[in-house]
Amino acid sequence: MEPIREQMKDQYTVQVGPYALLKQNHHIVYWQNDGGKQFHFTLAIFEKTSEGYELRFVGSRPFDYHWDEACTFMEFARACQKYLDGVFVLEKFQVEHA
Repeated sequence: MEPIREQMKDQYTVQVGPYALLKQNHHIVYWQNDGGKQFHFTLAIFEKTSEGYELRFVGSRPFDYHWDEACTFMEFARACQKYLDGVFVLEKFQVEHA
């Protein structure tokens, strides 16, 4: 797994290897190299509900990899969920005390 290029860091909240959580819309994206060109695609989306952020997969994309990559994805998704749980508590506090 290659690390994400340095100049892209400001777009992401969290990044591990080829996985990144987009700051703006809380998508988990996967970076790939193909013939020297880098591209990414969305694996899953965190949607905000009244109870917190829910993880929704885009089709079967998170399952379309070797087992070791699927485990890495799940560990990353778990860390992102923990982060967004904190964001949700903070957002709720800000609304209640505005």
